[in-house]
Amino acid sequence: MTTDFDRFVESISDTRNWRDGLDLWALDRVLGEEERKQAEAMMLDLLRTRGDSRAIGALEALGTPAALAAIREALSSPNAEMVASAAHALARVDPTAALRGARHALRSPDSSARALAVQALRSLDGHAGEAALLEAIDDDADNVRILATDAILHLYGLQHLEVRGRGLGLLSMRLTSDSRAIRHAALAELSRLLAQLREGRSAEELGLVVEPAEPSPALQRYLLSWRRDPGGPGDDFDLEALDALAGDERAWVELSLLSSLDRFDSRVPRALAHICSQFAADVLVERARALARAPWSWPPDSVAFQRSGLFIVEVARALARLGKRQEAEETLKLVAACPYEAVRERARTALG
Repeated sequence: MTTDFDRFVESISDTRNWRDGLDLWALDRVLGEEERKQAEAMMLDLLRTRGDSRAIGALEALGTPAALAAIREALSSPNAEMVASAAHALARVDPTAALRGARHALRSPDSSARALAVQALRSLDGHAGEAALLEAIDDDADNVRILATDAILHLYGLQHLEVRGRGLGLLSMRLTSDSRAIRHAALAELSRLLAQLREGRSAEELGLVVEPAEPSPALQRYLLSWRRDPGGPGDDFDLEALDALAGDERAWVELSLLSSLDRFDSRVPRALAHICSQFAADVLVERARALARAPWSWPPDSVAFQRSGLFIVEVARALARLGKRQEAEETLKLVAACPYEAVRERARTALG
């Protein structure tokens, strides 16, 4: 037996490395026919008897008819991660089966399995997985959305054109947003863009080639105001600087604000109401509904919970300013039992 074979065998029970223990590099260096047959038998047992998905990568590396047959069998596993791993392994040798398995894994409630499915789709040749990748961009899990967006950009050779806060960089921000309203609008924009690329339009013609730009003085002033401690209702961002922003800078700031609502910073809903952002009302409604689903209790003398209460009030005020009065009233009910006087006082005057 060779040292490489011994190392591979030992790795089956070693879970210390990033491949969860299987040393595929050692397996690749195993050249003896008898040793490779033994490795295959061990991996078939590991997969079929123990249901260990690590075996799929080793079987793919061995590439024998029996190994590939076992991987195809794994597509019928009730374990979605197993199915996604099998789809990834079959992407080059059986793309039809791989696509079917990846689509199945995308319906799993397990976001890890869905992320693996996206990686399998990305491994398919040509545009076979494109439709499924576009569906995955609307996934509930941000890691799945990010992987799917990145895969689509690579599919069309656009990944090198991403510039933070400009052009495709802004579109990527919208595609990976937590907000369904923002994602759906971005997906419609992406679909139009991809159709034009398929028609033969170049990235230059579509305005996708942009250069990084130095931030304007207004953006610099606005970003400096983020550093101030969000201590109270009068401590806002630099709204004058915000009003002076235009073009990509303004779009980037709006998206940054919309993605910052999970920070419970009362300045964020106030700023969104001030600029009347295109998606502000929809995203604030989504946020209000998410807050309503949370089991709110109000421990006494908690600075963090008082801050949360003030944030909820500001969400309600912003909704009212944006024409969502009913949603604003429902949101204020969340602080009805709040013991903090500062929150109750703010709530009493929130809707005028």
